[in-house]
Amino acid sequence: MSTTPKSRPARKAAVLGLLGAVVTTTALFIPNSAALADDPVIPADPSMSELGSRFTLGVIPDTQFYSRYATEETGNQYMATYGSEPYASQTQWLADNSDEYGIEMSMHLGDIVDQYNRPEQWAVADSAMSTLEEANHPYSILAGNHDVGAGASDTDPVAYGTYLEHFSAERAALNSTFGGRDETGAHEYHIFNVDGQDFLVLSLSWQATDASLAWASDVLDAHPTTPTIVNSHQLINVDADGSTPISTEFGERVWEQVISNHDQVFLTFNGHHHGATQWQRTNDFGNPVHQVLMDYQMAYMGGNGYMGLLEIDLTHNKIHQTSFSPWVLEKPANTLVPDDQALLTGAGQSFTIDFDFETRFPELIVGEANDTSATAALRDYLVDNFDAPERPEPALPANDNDYPTVENTVAHWKIPTDNTDGEIAPVGSVIRDIAAGNDFTRAPLNEGAVNGAQESDVTWSTDHHPLSANAASVCFDNASRVNNVANYFLTDTDAPVNSETFATGFTLEAFVKIDPEYSTTDNAWMQWLTRDGLRGNIEGYTNSEGDEPPFAWAFSNLSEVQFSFVDSQNPPVESSNWSGEIVNLGEWLHLAAVNDPATGQTTLYVDGVPVLRNAPGTLGIGHDAAAQWVLGAGSYAGDRQSGYLGCLGEVRMVTEPLTADQWLTARADVEPTPTPTDTTEPTDTTEPTGTTEPTDSTGPTDTTVPTSTDGTDSDAGANGNDGAADANGTGGDDAGADDSNGNGDAKDDDGNLAQTGASLSWPIAVVILALIGAGIALTYRNRQLQK
Repeated sequence: MSTTPKSRPARKAAVLGLLGAVVTTTALFIPNSAALADDPVIPADPSMSELGSRFTLGVIPDTQFYSRYATEETGNQYMATYGSEPYASQTQWLADNSDEYGIEMSMHLGDIVDQYNRPEQWAVADSAMSTLEEANHPYSILAGNHDVGAGASDTDPVAYGTYLEHFSAERAALNSTFGGRDETGAHEYHIFNVDGQDFLVLSLSWQATDASLAWASDVLDAHPTTPTIVNSHQLINVDADGSTPISTEFGERVWEQVISNHDQVFLTFNGHHHGATQWQRTNDFGNPVHQVLMDYQMAYMGGNGYMGLLEIDLTHNKIHQTSFSPWVLEKPANTLVPDDQALLTGAGQSFTIDFDFETRFPELIVGEANDTSATAALRDYLVDNFDAPERPEPALPANDNDYPTVENTVAHWKIPTDNTDGEIAPVGSVIRDIAAGNDFTRAPLNEGAVNGAQESDVTWSTDHHPLSANAASVCFDNASRVNNVANYFLTDTDAPVNSETFATGFTLEAFVKIDPEYSTTDNAWMQWLTRDGLRGNIEGYTNSEGDEPPFAWAFSNLSEVQFSFVDSQNPPVESSNWSGEIVNLGEWLHLAAVNDPATGQTTLYVDGVPVLRNAPGTLGIGHDAAAQWVLGAGSYAGDRQSGYLGCLGEVRMVTEPLTADQWLTARADVEPTPTPTDTTEPTDTTEPTGTTEPTDSTGPTDTTVPTSTDGTDSDAGANGNDGAADANGTGGDDAGADDSNGNGDAKDDDGNLAQTGASLSWPIAVVILALIGAGIALTYRNRQLQK
């Protein structure tokens, strides 16, 4: 197949703005590009200031969370918060800017939806991709594991039926570039023509069989001199350091059978593995092949609308890749946080590859050098017209009483400050509840199923989150999932907080520091705050996770914070909040979970920023016969396990939703008078409901600013046994899995959540919220992308 060459007007800098405004000029203006600046992350490239023969391609990585959290079932988290949706924003930008940026076609890398058996998610995807069809903008597409209900590590052949119902060969044929599909209907190729030269895009769906790979090889054999890009959902992975590329089993099959043995393949793209990197490899002919991984699904807001603009410069032998988000520019100013970056500048995100097209393709037809650089124009616009919110410098506490005291505090556990660093906290040690006497006491060693715990595993520390007025922490060592080693504290059996249902809403806060020695083998699904008992014993509970505890604050096998609970309604709603892969080991985090009865939503905040995957339709937290609260471990089927590895600071529970200016990271309106020691019993021993948290009478007299020795900066309840390994290890090894019911890594028919990343390791953004409240006007907000 060969396409008819089309007339392609030269792209002038005057019409390259994101707004797409047509401006008449009498002379060609070549921009003094921001891309030429001495930027250590995006190196200077003088060729961008020169005219050349260029074209671009759009790259759409994993959109699964965009499809899932734009549905009514999930509370349409995007529209509710931002008034727009990232998937729709991406395709609208491509439709509106294809002419100005010379975008010949776009390439979707799979995982179109999160749960293949949820029609409403396909409806979101259908609508977004229809935008391209209505604009006559061609695109290639392929199925990822979530689109076919396969596990993240599955190697078996899969059925493509549901995917093909929505993206059939007939629909693919509507694209002017469409070349054909194999007999399964799941794998396709496209050919587009630029200035008389054909280029081929080959897209392979999840776990293509050898027969399908043979079909792909035949396609390439029929086009031996056509420069080719091969896409699949999985080709290369990225190592734990976040930058080093590594191979995958399926990717190596494709490499051997399709890529390395066809010299015209010079570039590949894939998603699936969370992160971004590139890898230059050498094919069977001794020539380079560049493989690019792009998957932002675990970044802020499920990917924050990030996509790629790939520019091929045939004149200067350059390949430019830019990762950016048109959706970030559409967000209301009062929703922006420092993780909202319009342009990503990491080495694996935006980069330039030198590639000798003339030597590799001797018969290549290169058009006239009359195009300005779309890469330079896009980067310039983003740099000049978007000012990301700066990370604030919040006020540090002046003393241990410098935090807002609030009514309806039912528990506030403060770590003793009169111990030395590394001092053992022996069995029987107490962490006082200054609000209502619900003290935590360290439990005896090795009770029940627990083995190998030692008294020295728990120690006191002066290390703490810099915004916590409680200048101390308790640290847990030697935790092991494999050997079931756990150390923990318990409330008394008759503690008032044991029977609390939080029927008027809640705010739960905790300061958490995950040990840098954390490993998925020994510590996945560890829990730092839980409620004993069984979900199955709660009246009205009918879901499948009855052996889970009613509540668990945990850390997943994908380094996600999970807030998993059964609420206090009858019948109870079972749900989870998930943070995404935004947690840096060895750094303090402030976590806040807020349940608002007015909206029925529970929202999880990590260092002051709301996560995407929250829990709609929830109220309160259920309990099983007023069982005890646990600090430092969890349970399953009534057996103690899931020991925590790391340090914990103060923890507070309030029976109402609080705003950020009332959290423990905020400062007191009036500085209380410090009082003597941290060893006396609190004077308030009244029942928790409706009490006012007393002024802390146990704090030290030291009024200096506290310091932190470490500086600053899926869903099936806690059980997640569909796709992701769960809090008790009963699931798979990756949260990218879906079972035949679509339950992996996603919400199942019973409402359980199990899910498949920009760092949020900055101090709590209280100052940002204050600035927002003041109505700071951000000038760039009035300059949106062309619609």
